[in-house]
Amino acid sequence: MDEIADDPQTPELPTFDIHAEMLPEVDKRVDKVNRRLARAGGTESFSYTITRRYTLTESATGTERLIPRVVIELSAPRISAAGHTFVASLTKESGGMIVRTVPGEDLSGWTRPEDHYCEYCNSARSRAKSYVVRNDETGDFIQIGRNCVAPFLGMVPALWMLTLDPESLIPDEDDWITTCGGSAPSLYDVRTLLAAAWSVSNEGKAFVTAGVAREWGKTSTAGEALEVIDPPSSLMRKPEYQAKIQKAQAQAAAVPAQVIDELIAAGRGVDPSTDYGQNLAVALDSGQISRRSAGLVASIIAVYNRQQSRLAEQAARPVELDEWLGEPKTKLEPCTVTMTHVFENPGYAYNTVTTTMIMRADSGHILKWRTAGEHEEYQVGYRFHLHRATVKEHDTYRDRKQTVVLRCKLERIDDEDQPDKDQSRHPA
Repeated sequence: MDEIADDPQTPELPTFDIHAEMLPEVDKRVDKVNRRLARAGGTESFSYTITRRYTLTESATGTERLIPRVVIELSAPRISAAGHTFVASLTKESGGMIVRTVPGEDLSGWTRPEDHYCEYCNSARSRAKSYVVRNDETGDFIQIGRNCVAPFLGMVPALWMLTLDPESLIPDEDDWITTCGGSAPSLYDVRTLLAAAWSVSNEGKAFVTAGVAREWGKTSTAGEALEVIDPPSSLMRKPEYQAKIQKAQAQAAAVPAQVIDELIAAGRGVDPSTDYGQNLAVALDSGQISRRSAGLVASIIAVYNRQQSRLAEQAARPVELDEWLGEPKTKLEPCTVTMTHVFENPGYAYNTVTTTMIMRADSGHILKWRTAGEHEEYQVGYRFHLHRATVKEHDTYRDRKQTVVLRCKLERIDDEDQPDKDQSRHPA
């Protein structure tokens, strides 16, 4: 017979190292077992503590991926009755006795038996199972046959718990990763994500929210940014896709740190009394965010765009006139205008772009011009000579009158005070 070594140390509880996003499934399984235990009259329950940690792996492009993990230490409830505590269950196999010890319990000094002997009925016979209990007063171990538990204790506790494998409370990580598309979810650096989002959205001009993406059947800016940071490994095996991603990553890496600082400052400037403002603060304070919060972080670009538009608008208008300029179908007199807003939207034809520009004339009138294609020459904050334009219609936006024009001819005014091209989307 084998004797269990006498070890004065506290018994170790079973531990499991899993991906952090598997915790909800662990909670579900533990709750299910605890509900069953409560129905059986149990006063204690299963519980666990966690220690968070992170591991670094490489993505398909060789960039580092931060994987959130937790180490779970599982503790099981004590099964006690009539001054005795159940310590282990015994099952006999052809090669000997299998001992399943309750997590946190200790069998130091106990001798592993060769058969299912019961110290209550003093007999050894063929049994499916027997148990080891400890006298709470003396500390002595007693082996009790399964059918003798009730007469020995005067009741039958939830003995099924002794045969519960702690691993059954932990999901299989390989199976779970398969449900995630074959890749463990990782965390993304906030600054890296903002740089990618700024780049793929053409410095914020072509920013696409999740709602607009669903409506137009496109990919949101957050989705495009995530693809740049963490592209699917299956697609990276295609040379043309790999070249596309590598180019996009190089463009994102070239975004100046000052731009990211300004974006973060814009996010922190959102009203903290709102849920949105508080959520942004939490995401920015985290430094590393999950895929679920990527859209929240990317939305800072929209916040920044609105702030910059307001600043440009305030700087551009010495006066504000709430009236239309000219009559529909008439030509405007040449004037000087300042570009206050530039938007890129999907065109009506497949894979086309329409650019909408809002200009403020020196007279204070607001002009709106929509034209096909991308126009890098028109930047927020630039001033132009408007040589020619035809009034299409009178419009009102947010209770302010706008004159919609078409067939415009603009010539940029060379002015040293104007922002450079690289700064025009975020003037000081």
